Amino acid sequence: MNRIPFHVVLTALVGLLNTAHAQEYNFSISGSLTDPALEGKELILSMSGHSDTVTIQNQQFNFKAVKKIGKANLRIYTKQERNYLTEYQHPKTVLFFVDGKPTLLRGTDLQTIKVSANSLQDEYQLLVKGIKTAQQQNPQASQIDKWKISNELILAYMEKNPTSLVSQDLFLEFFEVDHMKSFRIAQAKRFQQVYEAFPTAYRKSDMGKFLPLFLDADAKTVKIGQVAPNFKLTSSDGKQINLSDYQGKYVYLDFWASWCKGCRMQHPLLRRLHQTYKDAPLEIISVSLDAGANAKEKWLKAVENDKLTWVQVAELTHPSAIQKEYGFLGVPMNFLINPEGKIEAHYLHDEYLETYLNTLFSTK
Repeated sequence: MNRIPFHVVLTALVGLLNTAHAQEYNFSISGSLTDPALEGKELILSMSGHSDTVTIQNQQFNFKAVKKIGKANLRIYTKQERNYLTEYQHPKTVLFFVDGKPTLLRGTDLQTIKVSANSLQDEYQLLVKGIKTAQQQNPQASQIDKWKISNELILAYMEKNPTSLVSQDLFLEFFEVDHMKSFRIAQAKRFQQVYEAFPTAYRKSDMGKFLPLFLDADAKTVKIGQVAPNFKLTSSDGKQINLSDYQGKYVYLDFWASWCKGCRMQHPLLRRLHQTYKDAPLEIISVSLDAGANAKEKWLKAVENDKLTWVQVAELTHPSAIQKEYGFLGVPMNFLINPEGKIEAHYLHDEYLETYLNTLFSTK
């Protein structure tokens, strides 16, 4: 599996959800966005098994003949050149639920949008309200703490409501969002139990039959609090790198490969953070999973092209012994190791990574 970019597998997973919602519907999602800057912009609606694009005209939009119910994502289309030297800004999206009845959305922009009442959206909003209330009870909570509160309450909700379509759709959020992925691994047994409690039709769908691949991998991945497996590899500049030599510092251990676009999209952010925390007790070690013909040349070329100045090591064999030791399914993948040499977090990318490091070192 390490030859398949992990984010590609996850995209396929989400696309299979439509088979669990077998019935087809036919309804509209329409509304208005009054921000003048949005006039003429394209709106993209994404659901499992359904995608559509419309243009905002006279502050109005209308998605006709929506065929699926459940979780919907709406975003403004923005064209951005992707490369490995410029940080990619992920588009902001709004999440809401639809139940097959005409749905009306109104707001100034996506951040202020309101969704007309429907059974699934009402259920989702009650859950969101409970999460906000719990977070507000601790006004000093960091963003990391708020994410943990939210994840725990969503998991508890799924445990209590396995037949709910909201629960079943939110289950996939834990395979898509980085801080939710890390939480999923930490609570692997509970997520396995939630999956087993889902209706038989859900588990026997194409998507449902695919999920155990990830859940089984979670059980094998080294967990928070466990000692990070040691390794000794040669770096890109010919030095011997022993992970155990870094005890006493935090280590961001990043697994990637030259062929993994999702991995390399993280390199601009890592370059910036490497400079930001160069005086903090933090080391970045990148482990390439390149293997096969010309693997070393491809690895070193990617290191040079992406201007990677921190420690770069590679095993250059397949299957990877280190990947087996750490137990993860595929790349991109990373682990934060604390000064005691134990795992502190997984899946630190993008906003999650930056927020985590900022929270961690602002308290030191």
